[in-house]
Amino acid sequence: MTPSDIPERMQRVKDSVPLVPFLDRSGHKLRQVGAGKWVMLCPFHNEKTPSFNVSEQQQRYHCFGCGAGGDIIDYLVETRSLTNVEALELLESTAGLPTFANYTPPKPAPAEPQKPLEPMSEARFGAWETACENLWHHDHEIKRIAAWRGFSPDTLRGAAAAHLMGLWSYFGEMREAFLVQAPEDFFYPAETLPPGEKRRDTLLPHAIHCRLAGQTPGNRHTKQSWRYDPAGSKAWPFIWGSPFGAKWIFILEGQWDAMALADLCGWHSPSHMPPHTCIIGLRGATSWKLMLHATHGLPIDPEACAIAIGDADVAGAKWYEPGGFIETLRGRVKKLITFKPTHPGCKDFNDLTKGHHITAVEFLAWVKARLRRHPWMRPGPAQTFYQFCQTLAKGEGDQALTARNIINDPNHPRGRRKSSVYRTYWRMLKLPEAELQYRRGLLDLWRSPLNPTLSQA
Repeated sequence: MTPSDIPERMQRVKDSVPLVPFLDRSGHKLRQVGAGKWVMLCPFHNEKTPSFNVSEQQQRYHCFGCGAGGDIIDYLVETRSLTNVEALELLESTAGLPTFANYTPPKPAPAEPQKPLEPMSEARFGAWETACENLWHHDHEIKRIAAWRGFSPDTLRGAAAAHLMGLWSYFGEMREAFLVQAPEDFFYPAETLPPGEKRRDTLLPHAIHCRLAGQTPGNRHTKQSWRYDPAGSKAWPFIWGSPFGAKWIFILEGQWDAMALADLCGWHSPSHMPPHTCIIGLRGATSWKLMLHATHGLPIDPEACAIAIGDADVAGAKWYEPGGFIETLRGRVKKLITFKPTHPGCKDFNDLTKGHHITAVEFLAWVKARLRRHPWMRPGPAQTFYQFCQTLAKGEGDQALTARNIINDPNHPRGRRKSSVYRTYWRMLKLPEAELQYRRGLLDLWRSPLNPTLSQA
């Protein structure tokens, strides 16, 4: 057997690794509903009633909820973002099968020095500009894509005018495609600059990201597929707006989701974006690693606030794994909030917008409310400490007496000050230790959940 005997190897794996025990070992809860028939909750979409059916006789699965179907190879390809060959080799190692029988690999040729990636040539970018103009003028395609994705035609024309989206000829057909851009530093490292020259904040065109519909030239499968032209290009994210110096960064799992957010908010082109705001659409489950690369990643401002909008599926759940995207991003920005679709039948943000399950006012109000909630203000006093003492001074007892002593001091700090400001001022007064203890106790009460004036908003 040679490496080219892929069909025979796949059949051998399917015979050696039964699908039902494999799904059971993967943590799924299966329930038998008949002879050789099982059901479980679908791993590809959210559901409460199991619609994912597995046949022991055919060694295949089919979900009547989302239409997903296939064999054990397809399952690994979809859930772990593997290629068919990678899934095959993983199963062969799991089953203890020899990967190749009686096969001696040829000696590898001497490795040539890897050429650094280069930005798109002027001639190729000129062809891309033509592709964008073709989309801008093609009303039928604009209306078709707008109806399919639930976008306004203005957003699609804005993407075409900004040279972010076009109709690109690939495998002999015109396909909707997106521009891939990368920071200038990626192509021209800082050490290559002439002395005294400063790097510009610039994104350079790198490649084209093409969508291949199911069962079209270049894609014999029923599901859509995405390819880079040229092949081997890096999976840089889709960027709507400028990431340089952005203070508010929306990050979504795909470029369609990124455009859905721009469309929802009425930011019909990158030039319509609010100042210091950027939308980023990732391209694949692991492309965030390149975006957050310590050396070649996007220059994210450490004072920025990030809003990560994931998908409600298996790939979206991987964002939250230890060492995953959310944990890595949290260490790169000042504040991070996360959002995930919860409406039934909605897997991603584009589903929410297309189904009109969310409005721009609702979403942006939700974002603003979360961004205002700084960690040290959760929950925070509705009153300042001085106002708090004024309230207590109306009562009786040691607390009221201490509060009156504080507010009767004409030089006492006022306004919304931190506890450390009051403590420092009292030490300067060289108050008796007993008086200091009473005052510190009031500070602790002001900041504690026992304070009846705390805002629970």
